[in-house]
Amino acid sequence: MVFLVGVSHGIVARLAALLAQADVPAAARLLGHGVLLNVMLAAMLCLLAWGAVPWMYHLKQDAEVTRLALPYYRIIVLSLLPTAVFLALSRYLEASGRTGMIFFISVSLAV
Repeated sequence: MVFLVGVSHGIVARLAALLAQADVPAAARLLGHGVLLNVMLAAMLCLLAWGAVPWMYHLKQDAEVTRLALPYYRIIVLSLLPTAVFLALSRYLEASGRTGMIFFISVSLAV
C-alpha cells in the first residue's frame, strides 16, 4: 500500500502545473493515466500478495494464528484496488486545491 501512495503522489506536481495553466484536457488525460497506473499496480500487488498465501504457513508462526490471520489478510489484499482508485482521485483533489473534500472523505470513512 505504501508503494501505491508513492506512485499516486508522483502525479500531484504535474497535475497542479497543468491545472494552473488551465490545460484541462491534458490534466484529464494525466488523471486517467494516473488512475489506470494505480489500478494496474494494485492488481499486480494483489496477485503477488494472494500468491503468497500458501507460504504463510512457513513463517514459523502457530498454525492456528496463521489460519485466523488469513481471512483478514485476504480482505486487506482485496482492498488495495479501491484504495488505488481513491488515492489517485484524492491526488487530483489535492492538486486542484480542494483539500477540504479529502479531509471530509477521510474522516467520514474512518468513522
